Amino acid sequence: MKVHPVFNIALLHKKPVDKYDRDPVPLPPVVTADGEEEYTVERILDSKKVGRQVKYLVKWKGYGPEDNTWEPKAHLANAPEKLAKFHREHPEAAGP
Repeated sequence: MKVHPVFNIALLHKKPVDKYDRDPVPLPPVVTADGEEEYTVERILDSKKVGRQVKYLVKWKGYGPEDNTWEPKAHLANAPEKLAKFHREHPEAAGP
């Protein structure tokens, strides 16, 4: 038996009408370096240990809170000052 990505149409909702008729805010452009996509870290919100690895909850510049992600330190090589600031402000947080 196979599962198909199907759902009931009753679960769909219309997008709410913006009473101010604003255009959606465009996301910032992705900076490409050496063919890889890079996003700008706005700030680091939290950290946690997952096994032997530390992961950081990252707020990405130009994106909403629903797009925050847990990232390993290796993915934050372009934001060492954000890491240092987070650990200065939260000395009790999980870290290296």
